[in-house]
Amino acid sequence: MFREEMPRDAGMIFVYPEAQPMAFWMKNTPLPLDIIFISRRGVICGIAENTRPFSEESIPSGCAAQVALEVNAGEVAAQGLRRGAAVRHPAILDPVWACE
Repeated sequence: MFREEMPRDAGMIFVYPEAQPMAFWMKNTPLPLDIIFISRRGVICGIAENTRPFSEESIPSGCAAQVALEVNAGEVAAQGLRRGAAVRHPAILDPVWACE
């Protein structure tokens, strides 16, 4: 909240102890964001694109997510992200991808 700019290759990640339906809002957030909701298995299960700055409207995950990643608006489209895609991050403890 309160950030007026964010570098293109930056984001904010929120990791929760359990996967659950969740909702965010944009109160006190002056820049539009894309929010990527990620399951405990590391699969994108919900996406909210180009959220409205300062809005108090609820933005639901639409799924049981354990991780939420906020990036600049437009990054989801620019990177070609979609529901069902795998995400790798150390916070993903039960990944869907095979061990390497």
